[in-house]
Amino acid sequence: MDTTKLENKLQKPAVKSTELWMTLVGAVLSVAMVLGYVTPGESEEITGAVSQVIKAVEILLVALAPVIPVVAYVWSRTRVKDSIAKIISGKLRYNA
Repeated sequence: MDTTKLENKLQKPAVKSTELWMTLVGAVLSVAMVLGYVTPGESEEITGAVSQVIKAVEILLVALAPVIPVVAYVWSRTRVKDSIAKIISGKLRYNA
């Protein structure tokens, strides 16, 4: 496989990266400090809190990742079985 194609597959969109969000938080807090809305101490507290929230969201997504396909499969099978039951009972017409 071409290394360029492999690199493109390994890269994820910036919006999905922790680095982007932490950089944005840092930039916003820097501007807020320059304008006098936030003190340096408050900035450090906010950055720490945001970092922990981002980590918690990542952990939650990793924990839920295996469950999502199972739920989707069960939901789709339930819909199929419900449709079959409606066809059998005559409430739904099957057009082949």
